[in-house]
Parts: sequence; C-alpha cells; structure tokens
Amino acid sequence: MKITIHRGLNQIGGCITEIQSLSGTKILVDFGHNLPDGSDVAEDMYECPENIDELLKGCSAVFYTHYHGDHLGFASEVHKRGIAQYMGPLAIKMMLHLNEHMSHAEALKNRAKVNINALKEFNTFGIGSKTKIGDIAIIPYSVSHSAPDSYMFLIECDGKKILHTGDFRDHGYLGKGLFAMLEKYIRPAGIDVLITEGTNVGQVSKSITPERDICRDFKQIMKTYKNIFVLCSSADMDRLWSIHEATSGINRPLLCDNYQKGMLELFRDASDPDKPLYRFKVEDIFLIKNHRENPKLLKWINDRGFAMLIRTSDTFQRYLDEVLPHCKPEDTCLIYSMFKGYITPGHKAYNAALHSFINQFPQYEYCHTSGHASKETIEKVCTIANPSKAIIPIHKEISFEYVNIPDSLKAIIHEDNVLTL
Repeated sequence: MKITIHRGLNQIGGCITEIQSLSGTKILVDFGHNLPDGSDVAEDMYECPENIDELLKGCSAVFYTHYHGDHLGFASEVHKRGIAQYMGPLAIKMMLHLNEHMSHAEALKNRAKVNINALKEFNTFGIGSKTKIGDIAIIPYSVSHSAPDSYMFLIECDGKKILHTGDFRDHGYLGKGLFAMLEKYIRPAGIDVLITEGTNVGQVSKSITPERDICRDFKQIMKTYKNIFVLCSSADMDRLWSIHEATSGINRPLLCDNYQKGMLELFRDASDPDKPLYRFKVEDIFLIKNHRENPKLLKWINDRGFAMLIRTSDTFQRYLDEVLPHCKPEDTCLIYSMFKGYITPGHKAYNAALHSFINQFPQYEYCHTSGHASKETIEKVCTIANPSKAIIPIHKEISFEYVNIPDSLKAIIHEDNVLTL
C-alpha cells in the first residue's frame, strides 16, 4: 500500500491524499482548491487539465471529508472524467441548495449548472458502514467541524488500517463525542497510520472558545444593542444555532433571506427529531424582503429590535441601504463572526472589500471560534488512535513539536509526502 500526500503537508487547504493498494486500486481523499489570499483568486496547478488528468489517472473514486472548497473544489472536474464521488448526504443537499441559488446570478449560472450536474451524480454513505472500492474499504465516522456533515475515514487496504481525520474539533456542539468515538471504534481497530489535520498547531488552547460560549456572548451583545446584524458563514450549522438560540432567549425576531432560510430548513430536517439541537424553528424566522408588509412583525421590531443574518452581496447592500438609516447608531451593532484575518490589515488573508463592508456599521463586535481542533486536542487524538507505523500531519503551514504524546508516537511522525507500507 502507498500513501501519497499530494498537497497539505505545508499548506492549509487544497488537500489531496492518495491511497493506492498493491493491486493498483487508487482512491483520493479530498480534492480541494487552494485557498485564496485575501480578495485575490487563488492560483492552482490543477486548473490545468493535463495536471488533473495525471492525478486522476487510474483513480476509481474520490471521498470527501466535507464540502468546504479547499476539500471539494475540483468535484466538477472529477465528474467530467466519470469518476465516482462520495460525500455525506446533508452536505450534498447543502451544495445543491447553494448552487441552485448561484444559478440565479448571470455571472455564476454556468458554473452553478456544471456543479449541479456533478452533485446529482454523487454517492453517499452511512456512518460506520463500509464502502468497498476494489480492495480498499472506507468507513466514515461523523465529527464536529464548522461544516456540518463532516467525517473521518477509517480506510482498510492490504491488511493495513489508516485513519484520515479530515477537519475536526472537540469544542463544537457535537465535539464531546469525538474521544468516545475514537475509544470505541478506532483504538480497538488497531490502526497503522494516522493522517491528521494540524490547522491550529501554532495556537494555544485558551484561544479556542467553545461554541456554547459563543452563544453566551451572542446573548450578551444582543442585550446591549437593539438592532443586530450578523455576518457569519451561511452554512455553519453550529454558529447559526448559537444565533438562533440567542435571539430566542431574548424574544428577538430573526430575519434572513430565502437562501438562508432554505439552509436552516435543511439543518432542521436532518436533525434528530428526539433532540432539541438544530431543531431550527424556521416558521418563526422572517424574510427580510417581507418584513415591512407584516404589521405585527414591524411592531415587534420597533419594541424589541431585531437580529438580521447578512452577507456581502449587492442584494444585501440594498437591504442595508434601506434599513441602516432608520437605526439609531447607539442601538446598532454588527456581529462579525468569521476569521479575523480577513479584516486585519497586513494579514495575508486580509480582504479590503470585506473590511470596508463592515465599516459602514456604527460599531461591530467580534464573536468567533475556530472550526479546527486545538493542538492539545490533536495530541489527544494521536494518543487515543495510537497508530503503530506513522503519524502524518496535514492541513498545516508549519511543523510543530508534539509534547503530550508518548515517545513511541513521537518517533513515528512522518512528514514526507510518500509512505509505502
């Protein structure tokens, strides 16, 4: 068996891992596009058809840990070459919803159509169920990440076992199940190789805020200001649940557009009907474009204020141009709930247009946490998984010293791009 890390050893995003058996069966885990720097479009070698053809030569399937573009970005190109693709069922529905929304924009409709055609052909899998591709078996296990419906993959090949973690964390609403899952299914399996993400290896634990504390902070900000605008990912189920719970807790109406409401409906429909988590009360969430036609809602807004989910689009700018002049500056605040580097001048991810967008608000509060595991959590995953042959850290920009793992595991850290077993 041969493991090839085509991308990810020295960069965050654009992940591509290849697994090939002795008989020649070949699969990829993720085929993502490079992340952009700031507002610049990222260049990527796989935009060249010849490079894609070379990478996908002999490939039988691509399995995606989740739908973020730095993991899924080349799915339409994989589809053009007739190769099977696999992703979680909710993630497929979310990406279809996104692309159907994109198809209404003249500049995006052709790309959206291509993406929709690819997504309609996707295969899915069941948690803990084995999918066989030739002599390679893949078993998915659900994990918490800022993308709902994210997975680790336990891969069996040539009598060896690999755990590919994808992106994960233990501080999301479902994060408490991470270590129990590893103890129950992964450690007893006796894995040989652990391929783990390392996004936050340069951070310390105190900078990783639990999602439940984000909800608490939302509530406090909403008690301070009457008119709240929230800029966050439209597909981060945990963050949207925090906002939903914060507005419900103070009897504040929540407003959004059709696209966002459709996403919340997908989350609600995919949630456990016997548990309250992610049971979004979509019928009590109001459309921005209709709010002035609803006298009862207008009175509620005048009395209690509002929380509005927004995005940086021309459509939302028109909403803001209409609404902001009627909001008293001292009562009005934007909650910025995304990566801070986007609005930090000098940071390589700095986006001047985004910074300008948020500066139109009288004041803003930063309220965010990472979608990725802390260094300490990564070390605990390494210890529980206890691989016998190698630990391969990917989705990272720097190497780091593993402190809180046994010496036997430190000795098998592997940072070359090829490993043959």
